[in-house]
Parts: sequence; C-alpha cells; structure tokens
Amino acid sequence: REAPGLVSDEHAVFPVAAFLCQAASPFFQNFSQYEITVFQYLDGCCTVGDLVRMYERSHPAGCLQSTAACPSHRSSGTCEHAALLRSLVVQQVARLNVRFQKLHGRRHGDLKADNVLIDRLGVPRLADFLSPFCTSCDREEFINSVTSLHPGIQALQGEFDRAWQAVQRSGQVSNVLEHGDASRNASLMDMLEKLLAASKAQPMFGPMPSLLIGLGLSPTVSVPPTLSFSMPA
Repeated sequence: REAPGLVSDEHAVFPVAAFLCQAASPFFQNFSQYEITVFQYLDGCCTVGDLVRMYERSHPAGCLQSTAACPSHRSSGTCEHAALLRSLVVQQVARLNVRFQKLHGRRHGDLKADNVLIDRLGVPRLADFLSPFCTSCDREEFINSVTSLHPGIQALQGEFDRAWQAVQRSGQVSNVLEHGDASRNASLMDMLEKLLAASKAQPMFGPMPSLLIGLGLSPTVSVPPTLSFSMPA
C-alpha cells in the first residue's frame, strides 16, 4: 500500500500473492497462523554476489594468477570479464538503487550483492526489501557485502562508491540499463559459469605446469626407477 509501484516495477522482485494460513498440525501449536508469499520464478537467475564469487574463483590474483581458468587473465591479468563485471557492479547497481529510492520514495533496506538478482536475459532486479529509512545506508551495505581480498574486487568497492555519489548528485532517475547492458550481463553470467566449471575440473592448485613455471621451476617431472621384488620360493 505504501509503494504500489513496486508490484509493477520491472527491476524489483515483489510478491505476486500472499496467503495467511491456519496451522492444522498439532506440531505447530505455537504458530497458529503463518504466511506464505509467492514470488515470480526466475529460472536460472544469479545474484551479483554469485557473479563476484565466480569471478574470484576463476580469476585468482597474485602467485595463483597462472592457475586461472580464464586464459586472458592468466597471461595478462586483464580480460573482458573484469570490464563486464565492473559495468554491472559499479554502474548498473548504483543506478538501480538510486532509481529505486527516487521512484518509490524509500530505501531498499538490505542492499547487498546477494539481493541483486540477474535473470537469464541480463536484467538486474532488487529483492528482499526491509526498512525504508536511512537512504545512505544502502550504499554502505552494498560496499560491505562485496568485501574481498581480490584486488580487482577491492577496486570495484571504491568505484561503486564514487559512481553512487555521482548518480545521487545528478538528481535524475536514469534508466538502469544502457544499450546492450542486458545482453552483456547475460553473456557474463554464461561465461563465468563455464569458467567456474572449468576451474572445478582442474587440480586444487590449477594446471601444474603453469603453476611450476610461475614459481620459476621446471615442469619436468622425473619418474623414479621401478623397483622389483622376488618372492621366496
């Protein structure tokens, strides 16, 4: 009732129905009534938190960079996935929540990476709304939710903070997605899922030859001579 536009907002996941039910089982005597809410089913969606974790796993930094599942990151430390993730986390999420605040007159209440869903078409959506007070808290919550030791993710935190403040200062309700953003988000999701599957198929420390070369060691493995034993007659 306080924000009727939430129901029709294409960038919000809001309950489509709610039921107040009576507990019939004696095992639920302390809960005479309970509520069931029904949401739109987004098949195969990921959260921004999922994408950040997939990126971390498939694009390790430091001495483990040579074990990365992404060939470009492994060889040069940069790749298209980093640029696509930056566009999503820094620009689109900042626009998404500032738009939400201005359009619905309230804050999200629990803005964190795992509450920003990306559907298979690449459209970002906010979910799990809580307290509508303190408009600046959303920014701090999101920054804290992507805490990481990965230098690439750490850089995104500062960039997101600056992007958020720039959008706030503009005072305009802009579109969340610019031309081509949705398809790029969908591609990023697909590529990171494939890279994650590839990284899981690798040994714990990645391709052993690449790891040894990265440490300045020879990948040549010497095989000890075969020992033979004769059984006593």
